[in-house]
Amino acid sequence: MSKEEELIPLTIAGPDGVRWERMVKWLSSENSEGPFDILADHANFMTLLENVPVNFADEEGETHIFNFERAVLWLKDGGVKIYVHSGSAQNQ
Repeated sequence: MSKEEELIPLTIAGPDGVRWERMVKWLSSENSEGPFDILADHANFMTLLENVPVNFADEEGETHIFNFERAVLWLKDGGVKIYVHSGSAQNQ
């Protein structure tokens, strides 16, 4: 598998536990500094997400969009975890 095809484990969790978990090809969103993209082998990264969508493609290539009122995105050691405020994640 080439670098472009490597998958990233994504977990979306809230106070009530894991809400969504999948392997994804890429992830895009925006923070106070502007838009950003995450691909395999991205450097460790942490940011706040406020009233922004997070777009990503799962391993089958299907695109998903989650909207977050407030969340923390944490990329560590190749895996992305998004911790959401209670009730703030909606899958479109």
